[in-house]
Amino acid sequence: MLVLLLAAACGGSSKAGAPAETATPRGPASTAAVTEAPSPTPQTAPNSAPSPQPTAAPAPAAASPVPASGGGAGGPIQLRAQNLAFSPRDIPVRSGQRVVINFVNADASVAHDLAFRVPGATAGEVCTGPCQYTLTFTAPAPGNYQFVCIVHESSGMEGTLTVAP
Repeated sequence: MLVLLLAAACGGSSKAGAPAETATPRGPASTAAVTEAPSPTPQTAPNSAPSPQPTAAPAPAAASPVPASGGGAGGPIQLRAQNLAFSPRDIPVRSGQRVVINFVNADASVAHDLAFRVPGATAGEVCTGPCQYTLTFTAPAPGNYQFVCIVHESSGMEGTLTVAP
């Protein structure tokens, strides 16, 4: 028997008018648990072949090139900094969307930060890993926008925010 524990996060509402920009420091990242229990062994009669047991394969996740809000299924977009690179390097969003980025610096004893080259977005603080914080902004007009680790920008630590109409 395979038991999967799923968690979903809901974004809050944004204020009308000017876009909200925030940087919220957070503690260590939590982990989701996946538990697999052994299946019971079927009993068979002597000198007979066991009957085939049906197995359930997990359904493939539907890929959405542009999330409806925040990221994925309406939750925050996870952006990881490790080994002088971001993962993912490309983030698709829609113009006018409230974007919530959970930035995770996974490099122990290495300083990283996160800045989106987007009008109205506030750059995050430099933090020495492991650490994480949240950035929130409103996606601008359609186009491609850069995000960088200012500390390591000269080493090419950057990515692209792709904004669709």
